[in-house]
Amino acid sequence: MKIKMRALLEKYWNCETTPEEEQMLREWFEGDDVPEDLKKYRNNFLHLTNFKKTKAPASISRKALSQLPSIQFYPALRVAASILIILFAGTGIYTHYQQEEFLKEIFSETYSDPQDAIKETQAVLDKVSSSLLRAKDSIGVLQEDSVIPEEVIKDEVIKAGERIIQEEE
Repeated sequence: MKIKMRALLEKYWNCETTPEEEQMLREWFEGDDVPEDLKKYRNNFLHLTNFKKTKAPASISRKALSQLPSIQFYPALRVAASILIILFAGTGIYTHYQQEEFLKEIFSETYSDPQDAIKETQAVLDKVSSSLLRAKDSIGVLQEDSVIPEEVIKDEVIKAGERIIQEEE
C-alpha cells in the first residue's frame, strides 16, 4: 500500500492525478500509517479538510451581521433610476425626430417641375461662365505661343474674381 501511495504521490507532483486519486491521497494522509518521511506533505493534503471542519462561532456571525449598515435609500434609488431612464429615452427620441426633420429638409426636392430646375441650373452656369470670361478678359488675351507661369495666372484669376465679387456687392 505504501509503495502504491508513493507512486500516486509522485504522479500527483507531476500533475497527472485524477480527482479520485487526489481524494485517495487525502484520505491516506488523514490516517496514521503515513511514513515519517512523507508526513511533511500531510498539511498539503489536509488543509481543505481542516478548513471545512473549521466553523466560526455563532456570536461572531451575529455580531458581523449587526454591524452591516442598513440601506434606507432603495426606494429613492429606484425613483431616480426610473427618471434617468425616462430622460435618456426621451432625449433619444427627440434627437432622432430632429435628425429626421433635418435630413428631410436637406434631401427634399426643391423643384416640383423639372423644367424649373433646368432653368435655375442654366442661370447658375451662365453666371459662372460670365465670371470666367470677365476674369479671362481682365488677364488679357493670351497668344498661343506665349508662356505665362502658372502662379501668375492663379494670382490674376483670384484678383479678377475678387473684383467681380466687389462689383456684385
